[in-house]
Amino acid sequence: MKVAVVMPDASVAVKTAAAKLHMGLILDGFNAQLIRLQGPDILRHVCSDLAKLKHLTEFDAVIYTGSIPWPSHMLLGTLNMLFVHGFTECELSNAMTSGHLRSRIGSATLLNYWRTTRLMNTVNVYICHSFTTSEANRISRSAIILPQFVLPSEVDLFSQIRSSRAPSSDGTARILTYSSFADSPRLLRPDQITKLSSMLKTASRRRFEITVIDPQKRVASSDVVRALNFMPRRRFLELLASSDIYLEMCLDEELRLGAIEACLLGVPVAKITRPMYLGRQDYDEKQLIIGTSMEELAARITHCMEDECDRSYHSRQARDFIIRRRQWEKVKEPLVDRLKKNDVLSWEFSDCYSHVDCWGKLDG
Repeated sequence: MKVAVVMPDASVAVKTAAAKLHMGLILDGFNAQLIRLQGPDILRHVCSDLAKLKHLTEFDAVIYTGSIPWPSHMLLGTLNMLFVHGFTECELSNAMTSGHLRSRIGSATLLNYWRTTRLMNTVNVYICHSFTTSEANRISRSAIILPQFVLPSEVDLFSQIRSSRAPSSDGTARILTYSSFADSPRLLRPDQITKLSSMLKTASRRRFEITVIDPQKRVASSDVVRALNFMPRRRFLELLASSDIYLEMCLDEELRLGAIEACLLGVPVAKITRPMYLGRQDYDEKQLIIGTSMEELAARITHCMEDECDRSYHSRQARDFIIRRRQWEKVKEPLVDRLKKNDVLSWEFSDCYSHVDCWGKLDG
């Protein structure tokens, strides 16, 4: 079966997801090809992209990665699938009211693509990282849940990086987190990072530092917070490997790429999960440092920073969790079965999920 994985000119996270999905399908025996598009600037790239779009008609299935598919999916007669990242409509709507003019126009264009796609029902199957992502985007049928996963080669690579990991030599506990371009209700806000740092400063006896990589420059630096707007990939992995704790920004059950990589490196991952999402997680407080409020998370991070045994325990448990539950072999079945069947999958949320408020605010 020939499968095209279409990778837009988007964020590093989306590009990485596309590349990993492409490699996973190859490992599973599919004739998969990675098709790169030039982005939403239609007038500039129309000639090169149209040539690629014509090529897409030769495939049995086309998987668009990123929040918005190229409008070509309306012209294709093959199985169309869309890998959805984040709370698409909410994030694009927010982006239309902030940033420079080019970003606002681009967000408006992508939002129009998204709404047209939904209106015309031109996508056969949606792929989402989590139940909450699917609900927030009002996808109630033809959905597949494919959480963030790792490939066997990644396990080997991160094992090598982990073996060369060096602890801090100055006694400082180092916490690292990576924010997002998106302004989303599923992520911690900048003021919550500031509040968390204040709580840790009050509760902890140990000197610590929080490094926040925030592309939008929304987090302010302080005596314990170091805010950066960019870091090369290699430098990020080096800093991650030498960190004591990685702070996951997602408030629902999803784990983003940075958290997955931290677990593979044996770096304990701390995150807030709203109580309504606890039952959806495939991990628990044994694997991750979980809190349902800022106060609870601060207390548990403080304990982990000051207790070497607790930190070592979470380090081992987090890595084992990824290897046992989040390798491609463990999560691929719904997607692979869907591709092989090549029929419309009708999928509905159970009643216990139907009334969850994805837009509820985090207390504290």
